[in-house]
Amino acid sequence: MNLFILFAEGGNGTTNQLGTWYWMILAIGIGFLVMLLLSKRNRWDKDRLAYLDTQEFLDTMRKGSLVDTRKEEDIEKTGKIVGSRNFPGASGARDAKVRKDLPIFLYDQAGSNRLKGIAAKYIKNGAVMVYVLKGGYEEYKAYIERRNK
Repeated sequence: MNLFILFAEGGNGTTNQLGTWYWMILAIGIGFLVMLLLSKRNRWDKDRLAYLDTQEFLDTMRKGSLVDTRKEEDIEKTGKIVGSRNFPGASGARDAKVRKDLPIFLYDQAGSNRLKGIAAKYIKNGAVMVYVLKGGYEEYKAYIERRNK
């Protein structure tokens, strides 16, 4: 006799308590697995994100893709770091316009917290490492002006 039939049916052909428990445990197990898979999908490796001060950023930014996350209007007003590519917000992460096998260097106007979310999108899309400029373009520009005096 099949093992399933022993669990699901009693001697007189009716479902017994053991069969009911079997299905409840199976449903809970499947639900747990689905929840586990969905929770893993939204995680990203925080070890692949680092914040750099201006000097560290300057020393290493040519070893990867330099991405300016500001809007075009802001760049026209204040300028940009030479060699950077403009992908406002997380558009670069979504559209895969940068190489993921090299580090990605991100900056915005003032080093805002939104860069963490943008960096997370790059990492979820396969970036090996993402570096964020502390203080953003404002700090970079002030540092360059101080250095050139």
